[in-house]
Amino acid sequence: MSRPVIISCALTGSGDTPRLSPHVPITPEQIASEALAAHEAGAAIAHIHVRNPDDGSPSRDIALYRDVVQRIRAAGTDLVINLTTGVGARYMPDAGDPNRNANDGGIAAPADRMDHVLELLPDICSLDVATMNFGRHAFVNVPDHIEAIATAVRAVGVKPELEVFDLGHVALALHMYRNGLFADPPFFQLCLGIPWGAPATSEGMMAMRNMLPGNAHFRRQ
Repeated sequence: MSRPVIISCALTGSGDTPRLSPHVPITPEQIASEALAAHEAGAAIAHIHVRNPDDGSPSRDIALYRDVVQRIRAAGTDLVINLTTGVGARYMPDAGDPNRNANDGGIAAPADRMDHVLELLPDICSLDVATMNFGRHAFVNVPDHIEAIATAVRAVGVKPELEVFDLGHVALALHMYRNGLFADPPFFQLCLGIPWGAPATSEGMMAMRNMLPGNAHFRRQ
């Protein structure tokens, strides 16, 4: 028997998307409004990043997350809220000093990447099980940081969405799952077509899907 399809709407993404389109929401009011519009159109889940309202750049400001979440909850819908923990994992070696991060966002400690999740208690939070070349920069999620976030969000009842970008990331997530880090059933996002992870092909998707345990829920990006 086939499973029902669940649509998740990623409202802004983590990259420089406002520069690419004037329709990307930036302010908390815009992000919440687009989340509710997506729900009205059939999306069950809203995956939420926040932006600096002044320039559209990615932000970890907990006040912005709080504003978005409060606006969505005030609407009284059953929209599932999924907050990112991915901001604070980008590294670009400085040309003059490779030990210095040239990325303005920097590398953040696990506590700083999840403080909004622990306060706002969304239904789901993303958890990147991946260290990789992500476009022109490195995306750094070491096992100790993954474990710290997973342990903390599990303690407050938030379901982690395990974001995997290649086969090795699935293998690491399975290792952590089998060691009891994630509660049943595990929930995966198969992230395809991100340079330089697994390609967005049926072969790439099935290779990742075939590694998942039988009780896993998954979605494809």
